[in-house]
Amino acid sequence: MLPGAADDASEPGYPAGMPASDLSSWVPRLLAAWHDHAPGERGRGSADRLQPREVESLAHALLRLQRGLTGDRRLVGVSYMDDPTLLGAYLLYYWPASYTQARFALRVLDRPFPRVLDLGAGPGPLLAAAADHAIERGVPVDLVSAERSPDATRIARDLLEGADLALRAYTWDAERDRLPAGRFDLISMGWMLNELWSGQPDRVRRRADLLGRIAGALSVDGVLLLLDPASLGPSRDLLAVRDLLVTRGHPVLSPCFFQGPCPAVAREGGTCHAEIDWTMPPLVYDLALKVGLHRERLKMAWLAVGRRGDAAPTASAAWRVVSEPMVNKSGRTRLLLCGASGRTTLSAKAGEGTAAEAAFFGLRRGDIVEIVNPETRESGLGLGAGTRIRRVGRR
Repeated sequence: MLPGAADDASEPGYPAGMPASDLSSWVPRLLAAWHDHAPGERGRGSADRLQPREVESLAHALLRLQRGLTGDRRLVGVSYMDDPTLLGAYLLYYWPASYTQARFALRVLDRPFPRVLDLGAGPGPLLAAAADHAIERGVPVDLVSAERSPDATRIARDLLEGADLALRAYTWDAERDRLPAGRFDLISMGWMLNELWSGQPDRVRRRADLLGRIAGALSVDGVLLLLDPASLGPSRDLLAVRDLLVTRGHPVLSPCFFQGPCPAVAREGGTCHAEIDWTMPPLVYDLALKVGLHRERLKMAWLAVGRRGDAAPTASAAWRVVSEPMVNKSGRTRLLLCGASGRTTLSAKAGEGTAAEAAFFGLRRGDIVEIVNPETRESGLGLGAGTRIRRVGRR
């Protein structure tokens, strides 16, 4: 249930289509929920920002949570949501990030989801994101939570009811319990898959088996959405799960254009992740500053797949930039691209005078581009006199 690690960034702000106002209505509810549920904190604090002494009291818990899930990973698979201090740290630091990452993925999928089931829902950031996604499209939404922590479920219910949203909640353990009955347009699992069977040699197969069963509860054209940390181990595991699902007939709906085995898996240390710029709410900023964590840019590994046997999306002529710029010793800049035919590189050197040069050096990870008349090189694609680059999206 932990968002992917973030890194430093010099240009905070929402990318196109990510309104900052989406999160602002939830921040007062998050603080109110924490004040109501945290021992000794009832009725204290301001509406949208932590008091200094509150920052102090949460900082230690936040470091425990961060280290336990991304450092030594001692909390992986543990019911940390049952610890009030860890739940508070999650609620006021990771919840806003999780919400933003889920909103990003749902906007990429760009379709309505009237019936939503969130597995391992915790205190509800993905449910809130799905609700706002539906409201934005004028679609009524039915929200269902499956979570093993009663305290986290109570907070999720309080948060959603504060926004005039109803929640049907079920106690659910991934390794033992059946799914709630029904068919769902969206089944989401945020920051949970990497915690299942962690460290076990057959974890990829067992995760794929579970997801195959879960996908059986999707409606026609339904989507199974998976969000996991962008760190190397969890992200490579998610790609390996992706490949196994593909061999079993599940179409990849996003973010991949390629339906074959992921080229990143074949490369030692290879991975793939998304990055999202955002403006941190003050409460997140205050905690980040206190403990020395940086949250200006959010990273995540994510995947959306369909039911077994469903048709794959129509092949696209576009490419997605899947790396940061890499400069070799000769000063040539190279970008990794992934498209319907797999991965390739696009390279250029500043000062060569091609018409596409300015567009090339403005590209960043996540951009979707169409490339007309590229120059074919032994190592990939390059810019020629007739090359044109058109950015058609950023997802």
